Amino acid sequence: MESQTNISENEAKRKSKTNSSVVKESFINICSNTTAHALPNIFRTDVLLVRIFWFLILLGGIGASIYYTYISIYSFFQYPVSVNINRYDKSLEDFPAVTICNTNPFESSNPTVMEYLKKTLRKNGLDLDINPTEKAPAIYQVKQAAKVLKAAALADKKTGIMTNETSFSLDSMLISCYFDGEKCNSSDFYKFYTFEYGNCFTFNSYKTNIKTTSKYGQGNGLTMELFTGFPGRQDYYMERRGLYLIVHNNTYDPIVKYEGIRVPVGYSTDIGIRRTFYDRLSYPFSQCRDDSSPNSKDSEYFNKTTNVTKYSNKLCTEVCLQNMYIIPKCNCSDPEILLTDQNQVLCKTLNETICVENVRKNFDSSDVSTVCGEYCPIECERIEYDTDIFFSDYPTEYYYNIVSKQPNLIEKFSSFGNVSYERFKKSVLMVNVYYHSLSYTMIEESQAITYEDVLGVIGGQVGLFLGASFLTFFEPIEFVIEAIYKLRERKRNAVQEFK
Repeated sequence: MESQTNISENEAKRKSKTNSSVVKESFINICSNTTAHALPNIFRTDVLLVRIFWFLILLGGIGASIYYTYISIYSFFQYPVSVNINRYDKSLEDFPAVTICNTNPFESSNPTVMEYLKKTLRKNGLDLDINPTEKAPAIYQVKQAAKVLKAAALADKKTGIMTNETSFSLDSMLISCYFDGEKCNSSDFYKFYTFEYGNCFTFNSYKTNIKTTSKYGQGNGLTMELFTGFPGRQDYYMERRGLYLIVHNNTYDPIVKYEGIRVPVGYSTDIGIRRTFYDRLSYPFSQCRDDSSPNSKDSEYFNKTTNVTKYSNKLCTEVCLQNMYIIPKCNCSDPEILLTDQNQVLCKTLNETICVENVRKNFDSSDVSTVCGEYCPIECERIEYDTDIFFSDYPTEYYYNIVSKQPNLIEKFSSFGNVSYERFKKSVLMVNVYYHSLSYTMIEESQAITYEDVLGVIGGQVGLFLGASFLTFFEPIEFVIEAIYKLRERKRNAVQEFK
């Protein structure tokens, strides 16, 4: 009995040793024949020093591979971008919208308008006749009076108190208008009212028929002669005369406060335009918004802005200032900022406008991005119209002698008596807006590191330092399959021997 027991124990040990040896044999086989470098050298040699040497090399390769793999993955999650600049040529293109505003918002030669201005100033305790002092120079007093008058006019128009027209109409300003050589008139313009300039007029707006052009260069595009008001009679409470002009995309109304250029009287101004389109990548590459459709993550000020016009970071920041600071402090809305709620009460008295100025001073001296940046992301897509501006004297005395006989000009100057060349020159201007060329520049961002790039870099590093390829990572699976197969074979053979 004792002899049989010993035989059984020895047999069990033999079987256990054999199982281990099967696994060990498979492991040595896979390591000796792996496509990765260094590992086969460790298992093939019987020299200990060589094994240590290759083992250290293997550790170094593994460390380098891990390090550069980490760098690749870290760089990917920094979301870098590449900037691509391309130029495209076209033979036919939509002409941009052109908005014009008389820098004088009040037609003060109209007795009704002049009476309204005087009444508004008296109501606010301001002198009709401005007397500059060292403490309150002329420019300060004129601008203060103008701001009160503009605010009151806008507020009274909104509430219906003022129903009469206070600003120049386009027909009263337009002397001539041509687009690509064809005559245009006031019906080709869309009118809207602003705080800064009263009536403004947009040519080629989305609210009218969009005009296309295949012409470029001076003399093409939109050419206008305009009357801006008679000096000394139609420029009360203004420190300068001229035209405010904005070139913008047809699909939205301009942000008058930020986008325009001033065109002086007494000159012919040629404005050549070039277009640049910007297209940025949205989150996670930046915090910009890729469209203007509201979602649940948008701030209140973002939604307020997009509810009334195309989204703009500058406009959203103004709306943020309005709602966070001006309204709580002054109990009224700054009339310079676009209304986002028709129930808002506009600031229109002297004290209210001073309150707004003080809030703006505090706001302007702070970092705007820390105040409203989180509520007003920058826009991902935008179009910029770069302008080249050229001036020449206008009109010549020869042309003055001819154009002054034009019926619509005689009507404009009829109430001012005989108009000298100098007076006429201070009342009119010419402007020509045209494409420099029909080509445009596209500046767009693209993903600098893609998933494929990361995979390629990792594969390259592992191949360089370990000599491994993608298929090498399947060799451990081969080892497991081979070991299981051999163990099952051995077990089946053992059963057959027992039988």
